[in-house]
Amino acid sequence: MVDFDLAVIGGGPGGMTAVIYARRKNLKTAIFEKGLFGGNTALSPLIENFPGFKAISGSELSKRIEEQMMQYKPIVINEEVKGLELNGNEKIIKTDKGSYSARAVIIATGTKYRQLGKKGEKEFLGKGVFYCTICDAPLMRGKEVAVVGGGNTALSSAIYLSELCPKIYLIHRRDAFRGDEELQKQVMSLKNVELVLDSEVEEIKGNLFVDTVVVRNKKTGEKRELKVSGLFVQVGEDPNSELAERAGIELDERKRIKVNQLQETNIKGVYAVGDVCNTYAQTVIAAGHGASAALRAYDYIKYGK
Repeated sequence: MVDFDLAVIGGGPGGMTAVIYARRKNLKTAIFEKGLFGGNTALSPLIENFPGFKAISGSELSKRIEEQMMQYKPIVINEEVKGLELNGNEKIIKTDKGSYSARAVIIATGTKYRQLGKKGEKEFLGKGVFYCTICDAPLMRGKEVAVVGGGNTALSSAIYLSELCPKIYLIHRRDAFRGDEELQKQVMSLKNVELVLDSEVEEIKGNLFVDTVVVRNKKTGEKRELKVSGLFVQVGEDPNSELAERAGIELDERKRIKVNQLQETNIKGVYAVGDVCNTYAQTVIAAGHGASAALRAYDYIKYGK
């Protein structure tokens, strides 16, 4: 006899929304999350494009989704999933502490921060090199810092840091940002943010902590050494899809899980939602994925279709 109707792996907005919908359909549902609920959304300083909120921090939005989820009393398993056996009607979830079975599985494992791969990055991790702005920005209060990246996360980080730091260098390898126009306008209006465009980080220097960041202009070849105490790396994310790949789930060329419009993978009874999929990385999209996948899983579990 299987342990659960549905197992959800990952506790970001997509996974939590899936649980809400599954429990409302009275499916016996377990959610596996080794850390805190919210995923990378919880680390976002400010979200201004989630319907119903003009502006809300990622941590507050995640907290509200979690509270709503917990009203439906899902089974919460705080263990790390190490392996999956997905072929057949009974899906096996192996963790660092045990083994569980379910009729259907939703993978919501999200993404991890992408690194620069530059000299000094690993050496100064936590000593001036950071990947989570909302977590580590308070450490840089009153100090000059740099942010590297050109998307929404980098722009939001610069905006957030502008309230704590006297000077922010925003480094981007192209001559224009790819983030939302509204965020770009906000950044352009900040007097303590200096744009360092067409430039890449070459090296991070320091003694015990970061002292300078060396950047090189891609067009002129000119090098510049920025005197900063911190570097916030915001150059994108890579999918946490290794678990899925080992279980035989098909990935695309970017290592993201292939799904159809119903969030179905190539394995029957297995679905994927959120940033780990071949889709746009947006909180609202992940939540929609979770709803769709849970409803599709219900049909599969109850009617075999």
